[in-house]
Amino acid sequence: MATRAERKARTLGINPAAIMGETAMADEQTAVVAQVELGKKEFEVNRDGKIEKVTIFEFAGKTKGKGSRDIKYWNFDMDKPDTLPRNAAELKTATKFINTSSQNPDGVEFENSKIVEFLIVGCNDFAYNKMADEIGEYLNDEWPDEIKQNFRIAVRNTSKMTGMSIEETATFLKAPVEKAFLAAKAAAEAAKNQPTA
Repeated sequence: MATRAERKARTLGINPAAIMGETAMADEQTAVVAQVELGKKEFEVNRDGKIEKVTIFEFAGKTKGKGSRDIKYWNFDMDKPDTLPRNAAELKTATKFINTSSQNPDGVEFENSKIVEFLIVGCNDFAYNKMADEIGEYLNDEWPDEIKQNFRIAVRNTSKMTGMSIEETATFLKAPVEKAFLAAKAAAEAAKNQPTA
């Protein structure tokens, strides 16, 4: 069975082995190991009177390039949105878990300037990825994230199965997806405007 990271890589049209690094044998098949979750650190936050947890996860991986070595690192898991920080204060608190040393094993919060640097790097990465995404230009901004994600998967899979280019496939699939989205949107509006008994 494919790992979540392997499925993501394939969805993006990337050879998982090329970016994941390490492979392992499982059930006589080669399984790609991308990130192995080792542990987690969490802290409680009060969100509108409700106590929730922000979590940062420890992963095992490999360094890039020749002669790679095993590493451990702390990271947010974007596939677990309920565990992510929702504001700068929560982010600042969570980052102390990645700012550890032998002198400060519990970590030290980064200064505001470093948090701003993280936000700038993330913003730049987001902007580049959005513009560099060959399927992104075919997405309707109004589509929910689930439809966008499924459209990306459908385009990649259909392109691979048919040999059509990404552009041809996206153009081919967009019309029926848009039609279904507009029909569902109209039905939701109609239901919302129905008088209740």
